Amino acid sequence: MDAAAPLFRGMDQPTLEREYNARESVASYAAEHARYVAESEQVRQSRAAKRDIVYDPQSGETLDLYLAGEGSPVFLWIHGGYWRGGSKEDNAFAAGGLMAHGISVAVMNYTLAPEAGIGEMVRQVRSAVAWLRNNGAERGLDVERIHVGGSSAGGHLAGMVLADGWLEAFDLPPDTIGTVLALSGLHELEPLQHTQVNGWMRFDTAPLPKTPRSDISPRHPERG
Repeated sequence: MDAAAPLFRGMDQPTLEREYNARESVASYAAEHARYVAESEQVRQSRAAKRDIVYDPQSGETLDLYLAGEGSPVFLWIHGGYWRGGSKEDNAFAAGGLMAHGISVAVMNYTLAPEAGIGEMVRQVRSAVAWLRNNGAERGLDVERIHVGGSSAGGHLAGMVLADGWLEAFDLPPDTIGTVLALSGLHELEPLQHTQVNGWMRFDTAPLPKTPRSDISPRHPERG
């Protein structure tokens, strides 16, 4: 295959590789990564949390719950890492600022690629939301104020809680989700078939999985 042939919206393979190389796009990536890992360790040392709560018995995956106070809203944070890296321990920084404003924070793990595909990751995120809704009240949370956010791959997974149908499947009310903050989310997966990401996600071996871009209901355009 000619590497210079356009593959997606006029972009050839080298261009796509460059555009989707998150580390190369940040000149000081190593320093930035070290900074937020250090911030996370500081939060873990200074903030009380209920750690390693199993939210999904099927996978055994866990979350850490940083409690801001009785009756507080809760923000579920989903880490990035191109679906194959990251952890709740390295992302505890998400709890620091929000707790100062009276918001509890749940930081979750999910099974990473290549052990799990996106479909399973999405199921686990939805299971975490269901756990918060069904078990949060006994831990002092206001379960009518559940918010979800994530960055990069976590932004994609956060966006998938806006898709229709799954709340009913989990026996959850339609107003379970308050807001979603999908930061720098990977909301279009097709171009990733032509990058190194495909090496661990195998997007080219089956129909592309669902994405927030294609699967958020047109009845809710404000969610796009």
